[in-house]
Amino acid sequence: MSDAERVYVVQQFKQQQTQLAFMRKVYGVVTAMLSLTCLLAWAMRSNFPLLNFVVRGAPLISLVTLGSVLWLSFSRAARQGPLGLALLALFTLGQGSMVGAATAFFPADLVLRAATTTAVATGGLTVYAFRTKRDFTRWGGMLSAGLGGLLVLMLMQFLFGASSLVRMAQSYFTALLFSGYLLYNTQLMMGGDKSRQVRPDEWLLAAVSIYTDIINMFMAILEIMARQEQGRR
Repeated sequence: MSDAERVYVVQQFKQQQTQLAFMRKVYGVVTAMLSLTCLLAWAMRSNFPLLNFVVRGAPLISLVTLGSVLWLSFSRAARQGPLGLALLALFTLGQGSMVGAATAFFPADLVLRAATTTAVATGGLTVYAFRTKRDFTRWGGMLSAGLGGLLVLMLMQFLFGASSLVRMAQSYFTALLFSGYLLYNTQLMMGGDKSRQVRPDEWLLAAVSIYTDIINMFMAILEIMARQEQGRR
């Protein structure tokens, strides 16, 4: 973002009406995405043929999901109008299906506890991001480094395997990392004197970022709780 463009964006977000409209769009879309994900997760538990279809088609679903989010991320034109909404729906269906398939193999009460914990953590982190004077948008480089390290660790586990202790440590690190990303992405759309912020027309991308942070936190928390339950037996 050029200096002139940043000044324009800052001026836009200083207008309370613009900022509130942006927030309503983002959190409205995030709520719809999470609702669809919950619906798909419930459907996977009650419909084995659907679960089997998603598990068998996981590589293709993952590819479509990745392609749609990359298209949204790197094409400003794609985020405008019906195409942006279609890509968002495609991404949510793909991601929600994968989450539903993954959670179908966990006890329902454990999934509910993990979802409740994630909801409380998300609410707390969001309120903190809005109230604190600390600028988390400066953390972009550190968070990217953490994500890179996590991806390398996951690749190493895939190739060489890992002990239960390493997998547990990875789950804790994942939960912590995406908690940081939630703070970062929340402050990107707050306006004010933050180091970085999104443009007023990037509400779809902001919603995808918040949704992805929440989903990754949830999956990490679910994994932690499942391993804790396993350790008690």
